[in-house]
Amino acid sequence: MGALGRRSEAGAVTTVDGSPWHDLATNLPGQLLRDQHSAAWAASKSRSALLAYGARLFDAKTDERAWRKGAEGEEYVGPKLNELRKHGWHVLHSVPVGKEGSDIDHVVIGPGGVYTINSKNHQGKHIWVADYAMTVNGKSVPYLRNAKYEAERASKLLRAHVDFDVPVRGCIVVLTGSFTPNVTYKSHPVGASVLTKWDVPKWFRRRPVLLDPNEVEALYDVARRSSTWA
Repeated sequence: MGALGRRSEAGAVTTVDGSPWHDLATNLPGQLLRDQHSAAWAASKSRSALLAYGARLFDAKTDERAWRKGAEGEEYVGPKLNELRKHGWHVLHSVPVGKEGSDIDHVVIGPGGVYTINSKNHQGKHIWVADYAMTVNGKSVPYLRNAKYEAERASKLLRAHVDFDVPVRGCIVVLTGSFTPNVTYKSHPVGASVLTKWDVPKWFRRRPVLLDPNEVEALYDVARRSSTWA
């Protein structure tokens, strides 16, 4: 394991300083949300199976629905991002951050830099994007602000473990359920990128080179450790 540490008998990894970490490379797309969905669905059925199935039949806005739709979005985008692996990129999914149960849907690391990616599943909705604003069916959403914050946080966490600058950009992949994505760009947002299903994965491969192969590998070695994000 070199500088990263050694594996314990339990299968976890122990770093040089003695703090344990788990390899995030084994996480599946949507893993955290799918776990949350399963728990919400089980709880809903335990209260009333009839009401649970009725809510799903009529697409009621429940916690179970929110977790399920979110997981489905990540499970769609994740495999498309995985295609980058054959082009010298690394991809991580469901990266837990902090101690509040939040995660980054996807993190990709490659010659074009580091990107934190949020999948937003808005089937049948219209997305509008401008410099500093984004709406879903006319309702303002904080996605751009959140994406920029997430990228800045990731950059600081990764930079703490390497001796070079870590360029990170926040991205939002919106899924509208239509063949032609129902997204209107008044202008391209500042400080983050809003992509559609047709942009993944080719958009990332077209980014200008920012990292050399050694930097890519060094960042991946750090990013795959759960302790980096805690």
